[in-house]
Amino acid sequence: MYGRRYQWIIVGMYQERWWEVRDQNTTCTTWELTQAMEGLIATDVLPLSSSENITVSGLFDLQNFIDVFIHLTYCSILLNYDAEESLLNYDAEEKNCDAVI
Repeated sequence: MYGRRYQWIIVGMYQERWWEVRDQNTTCTTWELTQAMEGLIATDVLPLSSSENITVSGLFDLQNFIDVFIHLTYCSILLNYDAEESLLNYDAEEKNCDAVI
């Protein structure tokens, strides 16, 4: 089930580049998974404290959340486009986006 009429939402992330790892429990190829993932919405849990104390990093939890959200959103946009098709025409590796996939 993939194509313009479908939207996949995956709760949580797995190992890096999980769609490229061959799994004996599925007959899907890497290409098929890549096609099905086009437009994927992936979520993850970002545990936040309700405390307004400054964290070990020197940031407030809300400030840290905003920074992480912006970074992950930006990297998701970059990684959803091939280098030639990228609307931003920017190398995702320069922004350390490999750490988020």
